[in-house]
Amino acid sequence: MGESSDEDTQKPSGPIENAWEMKIPEFKPEHNPHGLLEESSFATLFPQYREQYLRQVWPLVQKTLGELHIKAELDVVEGSMTVKTTRKTWDPYIIIKARDMIKLMSRSVPFEQAKRVLNDDTGCDIIKIGKLTRNKEKFVKRRQRLIGPNGCTLKSIELLTSCYVLVQGQTVSALGPYKGLQQVRKIVEDTMKNVHPIYNIKALMIKKELAKDPKLRNENWDRFLPKFVNQNISKRKQPKKKKEKKAYTPFPPPQTERKIDKELASGEYFLNKEQKRQKKQKEINEKHAAAAKKREEKRNEAFIPPEEPSTSRQSSNVNSKVDIGALKEKIAKARKGTKLFNKQKKMSDESESYQKLVVRYGFLVRVVEFRSIKLITTFLILLLVIDLFFSCKLFVSAIQIRSHLGYFINMVSSGDGDTLPSLQAVPVLFFFVTNVVMSFFLFSAFDNFERSSLNRLMFFTILFGAILLLVVFIIIICVISHAYSAHESLHDGIVTAMNHYLNNTAYKSQIDRLQIEFQCCGSKKYDEWYTVKWLDPTLREGSGALADGNTPFSCCSMKSLSPCVHHNIEVTGKAYLYTPEFNLSVSTRGCYEMIRDKKKAIGWGIVGNLCLFLLLEVALHNCNNQP
Repeated sequence: MGESSDEDTQKPSGPIENAWEMKIPEFKPEHNPHGLLEESSFATLFPQYREQYLRQVWPLVQKTLGELHIKAELDVVEGSMTVKTTRKTWDPYIIIKARDMIKLMSRSVPFEQAKRVLNDDTGCDIIKIGKLTRNKEKFVKRRQRLIGPNGCTLKSIELLTSCYVLVQGQTVSALGPYKGLQQVRKIVEDTMKNVHPIYNIKALMIKKELAKDPKLRNENWDRFLPKFVNQNISKRKQPKKKKEKKAYTPFPPPQTERKIDKELASGEYFLNKEQKRQKKQKEINEKHAAAAKKREEKRNEAFIPPEEPSTSRQSSNVNSKVDIGALKEKIAKARKGTKLFNKQKKMSDESESYQKLVVRYGFLVRVVEFRSIKLITTFLILLLVIDLFFSCKLFVSAIQIRSHLGYFINMVSSGDGDTLPSLQAVPVLFFFVTNVVMSFFLFSAFDNFERSSLNRLMFFTILFGAILLLVVFIIIICVISHAYSAHESLHDGIVTAMNHYLNNTAYKSQIDRLQIEFQCCGSKKYDEWYTVKWLDPTLREGSGALADGNTPFSCCSMKSLSPCVHHNIEVTGKAYLYTPEFNLSVSTRGCYEMIRDKKKAIGWGIVGNLCLFLLLEVALHNCNNQP
């Protein structure tokens, strides 16, 4: 009932803004304890060139699917891969995921990528592009356009959609999140329909940036996205110069003039040969002169200076009339403003004399403005509150260490469990008192009156805090040395409790609680119980010889999956198929070793807390010394 109520609380009650952000609940074996009723199987063919690769990776495929209780078979003769469910299969949809994995592998997707489809948040899509374009040349060009130069277009699609995309033959295999698969399918289909992929890539990049802005999240993004205009250009070549058709007339066109008719009209027909030659030579000379003039102008263009903008300012109208009344009014306002400025400056000087205070720390005198005092006081109060809160936290942490680890250590070694908590609690307590006194001085130090006794007490308080910082550094060294010491008294205490296990009920309770809490057995190893007389002699009959090994029930390990065998440990049992070499059911580590490891871990935690506390105190004392 508790699990179902937790699941009900996780279900959303109202409308969901973005369904893609919903977390898919994990399907566990507890949800289907009875397995599947029928066997399901899927098979797919693979090309011959994939046979060598599939032979190499097939053990990995069987291992991956075997963890999900799916059986995988490779038939090299028929060239097929088959996946089947077993009686241990508990996930009904995992067979569909396994089918998708072998489909991807048959289409040249590597196994390292194909196995990702077994995850719940990952899907696949195999897009068939062979029938989208009939012309083979167009198909090859558009497929190459999808890949891009050196595969850069395909790589950009993978980065934007978080999907793995592989173009192979007449199919495009995509693998990744479901939202990314929709985007990949749209890009591929548009590319095969003669829409360049750069438009979709630009649109995805713009959408990705717009999604980061919370103001534009619920608005229409059409005005930001690029718009593709499909231009249907006719394939028929058009002439460069189009001749316009003349208006239709029923009459035939006029007869073209002959060369003699043109000469008669211009008078050239009546000239002799010499005159014709002179006229032709004159036209040639005129043409040469015009060409020479054009060349000369082109040469002189480099020597013509450009027009420079005029830097001279326009002269103001000197003869403009001056308004004498306005000028007098302006001078009067300027004199009035000067008087107000002098008056305000005098008042500010007087207020500054009241805002300056004298602060004495011992024999050091400093003049501090009120604004600086206010800022420093605020910062010091904040540091003091943080420091006091951290002191309380460390003190509570020391009490917790004493109540848990220290309690168990004191059961076998009296007084040894109080060392680490004391090393943490004592300096924290002294610093707590020092900070309280310092907070009192903080509110009394900044005033207009000289208080020699107060200044001297604050000086000694800061000096005492500096000495405490040095003491904390020494305590850190002591904590490290204590955590790594030999602790022979701890070992002797555990052995003594083991020897009195039979006779003394208090020792028996202590050692049992210690072994159950730390999951340990004996002092240094579990076989120490073999030589200890801990079992009642009247109950020893039938329990085996002494060398067979007997330990108390508290030595049983909670990590063992088989029933606990703590009598005749060294004897192979037939009841539970027990062998001491493979399924030993008692704890193998000794309590002495476990307690030492625990003390080291707690010791380093105390060192970290004290170092952080030390840095906080140094910052606090530096702020107190510099107002």
